[in-house]
Amino acid sequence: MFRSLRQPEGYAGKCGYCDFQDVCGGSRSRAWAVSGNYLASEPYCTYRPRRPDSDRPASNTYRENHAETGALSRDEVADALSAPPS
Repeated sequence: MFRSLRQPEGYAGKCGYCDFQDVCGGSRSRAWAVSGNYLASEPYCTYRPRRPDSDRPASNTYRENHAETGALSRDEVADALSAPPS
């Protein structure tokens, strides 16, 4: 587990290809709390890195509809983080 945390290129979703993975890494605890996968994308991050196979630029502007299909909304993340542990 600790070795995988030291290798951000192995992170899932946008954290795995983010421009800032060497200085940020996202919150692994929030990723685990929301998705059950500590290598998942940081749920509160509003930065959208450029996808490796895309020519669209990176963006740090938050918009309500920016999430990828299947991603959680801010309200869903807040609900998951405030729910009592099961």
